[in-house]
Amino acid sequence: MRLFLSWCSPQFLTRCMVVAAVVFTESSLAAEQCSITSAENRVALVELYTSEGCSSCPPADQWLSAFAEKNAENESIIPLSWV
Repeated sequence: MRLFLSWCSPQFLTRCMVVAAVVFTESSLAAEQCSITSAENRVALVELYTSEGCSSCPPADQWLSAFAEKNAENESIIPLSWV
């Protein structure tokens, strides 16, 4: 740290501190203005991650397929799987 500070001029460090203060201030103000509300209808996303050559992947794929078929009418659950 001393090597870095001795290499930098005081003016450069001052400019860096001013830029950092502006960036952090603006980002905190933007975060205060942001708001999110959830809809009444919420869904659960069930995602299956599998790996090529995984010995437990075929049973997991079969389970998710059966789960998707069993809950086909249920719009509050979305099963996903990547092949």
